[in-house]
Amino acid sequence: MKKTFLTITLLVTLLLSQTPKPQKTTSSFFDLYDQNRKEQVSNYISLDFILSANYLFKQQSVGLEERVLYPKFKRLAVNLRANLLKDYKPQKAEALAYLFVLNELLGNQNSSNHTEALALAKKELKLINSHRGILPSPIAKVKLDYSQLEVNISKTLNSNPTFWL
Repeated sequence: MKKTFLTITLLVTLLLSQTPKPQKTTSSFFDLYDQNRKEQVSNYISLDFILSANYLFKQQSVGLEERVLYPKFKRLAVNLRANLLKDYKPQKAEALAYLFVLNELLGNQNSSNHTEALALAKKELKLINSHRGILPSPIAKVKLDYSQLEVNISKTLNSNPTFWL
């Protein structure tokens, strides 16, 4: 028993007497992770870091959407509508109504003498804005879950309304 106790005491004394390696300081999490990867040290990633990175990513992507993608998508919707109106036939009422809905959600003005397509678009917009649940779509002719299509409006950097579905 005395030998075991003496051996444990000696081992603890040796372990405590060792000087620890000096820790290198890093300027960012990424440098620390790179250093740990090289030294084969595990990383503990806290939820705070993940949430911060997610927030920064979303802020950057929303800014990009507002400054670059939104104006281009708005022009694309106008051009699609104009191209369809060039050789419009009554069989294309659903396609035109779809483009009317898209343009309305993007803040583009819809003016047309195609009353059937405008009526379909107004019905669809009413269902989208009420977002009540699963109902038949006047345009797609299938049931859609309108509760998932809540439109959120925010002001962009250039003061145009932005809509997300």
